[in-house]
Amino acid sequence: MTGQVRLHLLHHCVYALHYHLVLVTKYRRKALTRPMLDRLRAIAEMRWDGWGGQLLECNGESDHVHLLVALPPNLGLSRFLNHLKTTSSRLLRREFATTVARFYRKAVLWSRSYCVITCGGAPLTVLKQYIERQETPEKGGLHHQPSPRLWLEHWPPERVELTHNDPPPFSPWPIIGSRIDCCIQR
Repeated sequence: MTGQVRLHLLHHCVYALHYHLVLVTKYRRKALTRPMLDRLRAIAEMRWDGWGGQLLECNGESDHVHLLVALPPNLGLSRFLNHLKTTSSRLLRREFATTVARFYRKAVLWSRSYCVITCGGAPLTVLKQYIERQETPEKGGLHHQPSPRLWLEHWPPERVELTHNDPPPFSPWPIIGSRIDCCIQR
């Protein structure tokens, strides 16, 4: 099924973090060729595998590259991107020296800036509605205890199928178990 959200496990958390990254060449010069983009994809896959992430898609034009990636929450995104840009710049400049030399005199390829956009999951409006509908604790009590009857209605967690317009069935109950399946059909 297309559009599935695959949840991953890491020590004490369950996550699905997807990012859309855009890297731009220095001065937006049209320095990238198809073989360079193919090699960049191989370099990015190697870096992602080494850091515990996954490259889902990679493509671009002659002056910028789009990457769709899944990363674990314990990875500093900006630190990782700087490592990726440094490694890919060094390797691409070495392997495609004549092509890059036509556009840059110095040892540069990427602009210092980049674009990161989170993607996947529920739209912001749905999340906002979910947070607004939370039951607030009563004035005198510190903790809100759910009724056991409601807990049993939501247990065990099952595979959930959603269409694009349906709000996700968020559960206020703790997730117990080692595996959760949640699919969002778009």
